[in-house]
Amino acid sequence: MVGCETLILRQPDYADLRNDAAALYLELGQPESALRHFDVVRRLQPGSAVAHYNVAVALEGSRRVDDAAREYEAAVRIDPAYSVAHNNLGTLRVAQRRLVEARREYESAVQSGPANAEAHNNLGAVLLAFDEAVLSIPYLQQAIRLRPAYPEAHFNLARAYASTRRLDEAIRAATTAEEQSLAAGKSALTAQIREQLRLYREGVKP
Repeated sequence: MVGCETLILRQPDYADLRNDAAALYLELGQPESALRHFDVVRRLQPGSAVAHYNVAVALEGSRRVDDAAREYEAAVRIDPAYSVAHNNLGTLRVAQRRLVEARREYESAVQSGPANAEAHNNLGAVLLAFDEAVLSIPYLQQAIRLRPAYPEAHFNLARAYASTRRLDEAIRAATTAEEQSLAAGKSALTAQIREQLRLYREGVKP
């Protein structure tokens, strides 16, 4: 990183170099250092949706949720078809318990990014929070078609099936979720899935 910073001192307005440095800082778990460079790029390229998005990612990594949300909002104002930015903004809205706004952002993410598996899963999950399990199922199924090894989506689909009293299908989906979660080393998710599986096998709607 020292060499990279030295080059930046020589060429402070070289946006690509700053973006590369910031990406490395993010990989190193240093979002504040990444933000320092992404912020300069945003000032150099105020009309760039990507520049605002990168600032938002660094802010989110620094747990500055409100500031990150504003930058995601700027990104989607500039580029309304920026699926990943809509999706990330939706996730922040969930964290802020602003579910109506989260739903709107996830719907925009799916519309602008039909191949975005995470957006489909997230929209399905937020629909479950609105007790709209029937509406959630096609989105969760599409998330799995796009990314078959997606334990969170399989688990959400299991929850949707259980909510509509399709317990056999819920058990199958949850079993797949458990297998995939174990393989991915996601112990907390695995424990949650197993508890739901127990209820499904007992014929209990969670």
